[in-house]
Parts: sequence; structure tokens; C-alpha cells
Amino acid sequence: MKGALDNNNWICDINLQHPGFTAQVFTEYTQLWRVVVQLQLQPNSRDGITRKLTKDGKYSTSSAYKAQFLGSCKTNFCSLIWKTWAPPKCKFFSWLILQNRAWTSDRLAARNWSNSGNCPLCCQLLESGLHLFQDYRFTRRLWEGIAMWVGVPGLLPINWVHDESVLEW
Repeated sequence: MKGALDNNNWICDINLQHPGFTAQVFTEYTQLWRVVVQLQLQPNSRDGITRKLTKDGKYSTSSAYKAQFLGSCKTNFCSLIWKTWAPPKCKFFSWLILQNRAWTSDRLAARNWSNSGNCPLCCQLLESGLHLFQDYRFTRRLWEGIAMWVGVPGLLPINWVHDESVLEW
């Protein structure tokens, strides 16, 4: 570290001619320079790295694994999908729908794959995960039956807020 900070040697390694060196990069570079200039090294102490993600400040494989998920949100997919009594292929299809990964016509069209675009069940509207599980007339009747069977009025389609994704339910 000392060798890099002496006489600002670390600056020599920056390639200002690189095509990726944009105005934004230059701004970040100058902000970093201001911080580095203020560093005061202790001549008789060793360099060390402290991990902020652990209580003891030491690296562990577990802390690195957990760092991958910082900023992500937790879901209840485990109990909603994977721990149900349904057959594995139904669980997998449910997971695909919630991830917006089912090969519906809207996703095929986004990849320029030829398809009719319309729902093969009703032949009227664009097929999408949202259409299949919220807007399709048979699905709405199915949800009404389930709502009445379990006695949960919130499952009735008339109580739904229409969103752009199945995940918003």
C-alpha cells in the first residue's frame, strides 16, 4: 500500500485513453483521489483488511455467500410452492409463472419467435402469465370457486387490484 501511495504512484496505472473512461468514471476517480490523499499510513503497522459483514471482522465463506444476497428481498416461495402437496411439475410451473419465466406468447414475441400472440384458450387476448392466471374467463371462475370453497373473499376476482405482473398479487 505504501508503494502505491508514495508520490501518488497509483495514479500512473490509470489509462485515461481507455474507451470506457467516461465523464462519470472521471468524476468517481477524482472523488477517490480526494479520499486517498487524506490517508495517513502508520509506519510500524501492517496492512489489514477488516470485513464489515462479520462481527469479528474476519472473512468466512458464509459471509461471502450472504453478501451475494445483500439488497435482495425474501419471499415465501418455499412455503407457497415447494412445500405444498402438489406434484413436482405443478410446483415447477408455479415457480416459472411467479418468476415470469413461462413461455407465454408475450415472452416468445419479445424474443422474436414466431407465434400467433393470442391466447390459444380464448383466441382473443394476448397470452401472458397475467392473462392466464388473472384475466382469462375460466381462471376467474376457478378463483371464484376457490374463494367460496375456502371462505376467503379476498380471492374473488372482483376484489383484485389489476397490476402488470403476477408477482403483485
